[in-house]
Amino acid sequence: MRAYVERCNNPPVKKLLTFGTPHAGFSEIPSCSSPAMKPVIDSLKEDLPFIMRWFSGIACNWIRSRLIDQAYSDWLQDKLMPAQYFRDPDRLEEYRKKSAFLADINCEKEKQNCTSYAKNMQTLDGFYMFAFELDEYVNPRGSAV
Repeated sequence: MRAYVERCNNPPVKKLLTFGTPHAGFSEIPSCSSPAMKPVIDSLKEDLPFIMRWFSGIACNWIRSRLIDQAYSDWLQDKLMPAQYFRDPDRLEEYRKKSAFLADINCEKEKQNCTSYAKNMQTLDGFYMFAFELDEYVNPRGSAV
C-alpha cells in the first residue's frame, strides 16, 4: 500500500497503517532451526520423498543458502515476493541495481527522482507503522517501523 501511495495515490488514500511491514527490507533469512522456519521444514517433510525426510534440515539449509545467493536474480525478483524485500548490507550496490521493488520505493536507485513519491506521501492525513513484538522473521526488527 505504501508503494501505491508513493507511485500514484489515485484514488487517494487518506490514512495508511502498516503492520509488520519490512519498510527497510530484511537482511537475513531465518535459520532452519528458527521457529519462523518451522512451516518451511514441515512442508519439506511432507513434500520430500520418504527417504529425504531425515535430510529435511540439510535441504532447508541448502535452499536457504541458494535463496540468499540468488536473491537479486531476475527470476527470484520476478517470482518470489519476499526476494523483493531482501536488502543485504554486504551487497548494497547489487541490491540498488537489481531490486525490483524495495530499492525503488525507498528511493535508493541511482538517478531516481523521488520528488513525486514524497509529495504523494505528504498528502496522507496519517501514516502509522506497527511492528509485531514477537516477530522472528523480519531482521533487522526495526525495519518494520
